[in-house]
Amino acid sequence: MQLTTTKKDNKTVEIKMKDEDISIADILHHELLEDKDIVFAGVAPPHPLLGENILIVQSKSSNPMKIIKKSFKKSSEQINEFIKELEKLL
Repeated sequence: MQLTTTKKDNKTVEIKMKDEDISIADILHHELLEDKDIVFAGVAPPHPLLGENILIVQSKSSNPMKIIKKSFKKSSEQINEFIKELEKLL
């Protein structure tokens, strides 16, 4: 996976995810929408054959990169919890 920022200012950031399907971006997108400082969060797949997605995040007042980091940590914790529960079933 390769990450690049295509747009970044105080309230908006666009992150291009190359060589990755939409799954990770969609999980992060869902978690971002739970944050009260987020105005907009979305995933834009330019074309399915390109193998890239763009995560677009706009915040009210905070640095969107800090909110993305916080949301990613929360998503990671939820995934780890899911794995533990799945292992109990196996």
